[in-house]
Amino acid sequence: MSGKAIFGITFLFLLLGISACSTDAPQAAEPAVDTSEQQSGPTGQIIATVGDKKLTLEQLEWISRRRGGPSPSPRAIFRIAEYWIDVELLSQEAWKLELQTNDKAKFMADFGVKDAHANAMIDYIRENVEVTEQDILDYYEENKHISSQIKDPPKFGFSHIRTKTLEAAQAALERLKQGENINELAKELSIYYDSKRGGKVEGLIEKAVKTGYGAEFLKALQAASEGELVGPIKTSNDLYEVAQLHGKLEAQIKPLEDVKEKLRTTLLYRFQSQNIEEQLKALKEKANAEILYKPSMSQPRPPTPEQ
Repeated sequence: MSGKAIFGITFLFLLLGISACSTDAPQAAEPAVDTSEQQSGPTGQIIATVGDKKLTLEQLEWISRRRGGPSPSPRAIFRIAEYWIDVELLSQEAWKLELQTNDKAKFMADFGVKDAHANAMIDYIRENVEVTEQDILDYYEENKHISSQIKDPPKFGFSHIRTKTLEAAQAALERLKQGENINELAKELSIYYDSKRGGKVEGLIEKAVKTGYGAEFLKALQAASEGELVGPIKTSNDLYEVAQLHGKLEAQIKPLEDVKEKLRTTLLYRFQSQNIEEQLKALKEKANAEILYKPSMSQPRPPTPEQ
């Protein structure tokens, strides 16, 4: 079960509410009040009421965090409260009309309760996952040469001149070989946006070099020595580059202490996902659960109500 699948267990009524809270839908004007206390105040703070029913900040956060999201923003607090009021009022009217007795309403209500229980079980599994110091150390040692969280990629410092034609690039290279300063020459000849600062580039990682200047340019920098001229090199958009390498900073592995908390978060999410997946797999096997529907490419799609 993937991370996305985990959060796919959602309360259908909540989905309707999220849709209703979309910015595409007309919204009531938000009151011009200080919401800083609402965002960080006590969880028992009353946010909204319908008659004698009350919505507390803690309850509102339960709604907001069903998909594992962050604490709601002041704007989200207002919209969720508005949605809660809508649901309370419409539910009361539905009961007056005894709409809760039809098959669809009973199924959806039952499914909604089960969905809430399922989410409570997922929360329980998550809360009982622990990441130990040894887990972090093992992950660090196993991934320190490949993980972007742990390893800073190589970086390059260089100055360059970009021209429209090969002839212009060759002429620039000849002037550089005769001893002219590349930064002054870039101000005169380069068509790139950084010409005003002399075409100087500092601390650019390999991926950014490849994206901005092309794979061949990156290869040339990797093979060059400090102070060496490279080019002319044709770019992917049919322009030409001449450059001088100022220096290379080799890949650096960050100290464990600098990345420990980031790795803890990564491992916590991974362990939580694994535990939920394993629990669901065991439950499905025990219950002999299966999906009987077998989709076929030749099978026509069922018509929509509009059709």
